Amino acid sequence: MFKKCLKYDFKAVFSIWWIAALTMIILAVPSGLILRNLLLDDHSNEIFPYETLWVFVCYFSIIAFALLTEILIFVRYYSNFFSDEGYLTFTLPVKRSTLFFSKFVTAYLFELMMLLVLIIDFFIVMCCLPPEYMKNVMGAIFGFFSSGYAVLGPWFFVYILEVLIILLLSVASSISMFLIITIGGVLVKKQKLLVTIGLVYASSTVLSILYIPLQLLYFPWALSVSYLTPANPFVAIALILLFFIAVQITVFFLMLFSILGCLERKLNLA
Repeated sequence: MFKKCLKYDFKAVFSIWWIAALTMIILAVPSGLILRNLLLDDHSNEIFPYETLWVFVCYFSIIAFALLTEILIFVRYYSNFFSDEGYLTFTLPVKRSTLFFSKFVTAYLFELMMLLVLIIDFFIVMCCLPPEYMKNVMGAIFGFFSSGYAVLGPWFFVYILEVLIILLLSVASSISMFLIITIGGVLVKKQKLLVTIGLVYASSTVLSILYIPLQLLYFPWALSVSYLTPANPFVAIALILLFFIAVQITVFFLMLFSILGCLERKLNLA
């Protein structure tokens, strides 16, 4: 049943998302050619403003593509659970945990696909650049890894692995918005959509305000770990990254159980 739900949710989002993804890939070609002209200074004064404008358009299109992906994910979640469609959803002979995990896996896949499209765009733009510029970029990337290994040794790969785990867990951060939408959909009886949107904006504001104090709390903890392991600072760095992984996993499961608890409280025909 999970596979059927996942297929249904994936197709519902993909039916619109693929148009934006294809548009982003197509736009990468003229963007790379225009950037090539700007780097080589191979343009006339008449078209220079338009080329510069195109660069800004591409920049904002990346932001719009990311926002569209998130909006499609969250609209799908809200409409399937808490709109009129939700009355039918909760009458299906399917566990609510199955319904939720189908939405969550769909969201995770589309966020990874969004990153993949942006990586493809980057390489398309790189292929359009003059060979010397492309060589410099690739040399900088290779130099980062070679110099990192030269300084840190095998610990460099440990850090890379931990950072990749942190990034993968960060992609799953959409569960926080699922929690907010669930709270708005379950606890609010009237004007659910407006209240949910308000909760999303309010939570984003609160999190942005708390971000700086949380960052400041990181430094004393990092210093304490470094003090406890003065003979091997590489261990301290690994422990700090491991701490962030543990925090992300803990927050993730707290949100997950909260969402499932709210969904279980919702009556079949509420």
